[in-house]
Amino acid sequence: MAGSVDGSRLAAGVVAAEHIAAHSVGNDELGDEAVTSEKLADGAVTITKLALRSITSSHIIPGSITTDLVDTAAITREKLAPELLGELLASVPVQEHAETLKQGSITGELLAAGAVSEGHIQDNSIEGRHIREGAICAGHIADGSLNPSKLSFQPIHTPTGLTGEALQQFGVALFAFEGMEEQLDIVVAFDDAFKDQSYVMTASTNQPYCHAYIKQKFRDFAVISVVRQRIGVIGAGELNWIAVG
Repeated sequence: MAGSVDGSRLAAGVVAAEHIAAHSVGNDELGDEAVTSEKLADGAVTITKLALRSITSSHIIPGSITTDLVDTAAITREKLAPELLGELLASVPVQEHAETLKQGSITGELLAAGAVSEGHIQDNSIEGRHIREGAICAGHIADGSLNPSKLSFQPIHTPTGLTGEALQQFGVALFAFEGMEEQLDIVVAFDDAFKDQSYVMTASTNQPYCHAYIKQKFRDFAVISVVRQRIGVIGAGELNWIAVG
């Protein structure tokens, strides 16, 4: 009678492959973890049989991922080794890809020695903290760029109580007497005007029989008189003067 032989009537291992009808073994007949890799035919596992995010790095054979498997723009900067990124930047002109570079993506270690030239530095971007100690020598200082306030010493010693910077000027002027002339006046013009007429001035000549004295003082010039003691002996000479104030 149909269905009269149940499981209790079958000896263990008596049911062989030929006793099982085709397509009669379903999920309910399979025990958990009963299907091992040996039971799977080559190529039997398709993409639809894989769970999402089930493929890890341990499943990938080294060298199996080729360029056609990598999506466009899928490789980011973080995925590149530092030495490889440096080689890529060195081989490709940065100007051609400036728009694609992320803000701040080029760091110090990616710059080759000597790569930053004068044209790359913005005006007024060099500060004191960027200058190495002892780096500035005489050749870097423009003529006339240092004023007394930048000096670590006092070029002109001024009396106690005087304020401000002292101005010192000096020069040489030629003089010549005519005929029986005993005295002549020489006008000395200053390159820089003094603040007032309280500056100190001295003058002398290179002739032993002539002496000089300060006749008048003004902010921007002074009048010095030269007197000769022997008429006819000395006709000409030099007047040396110094003014400080």
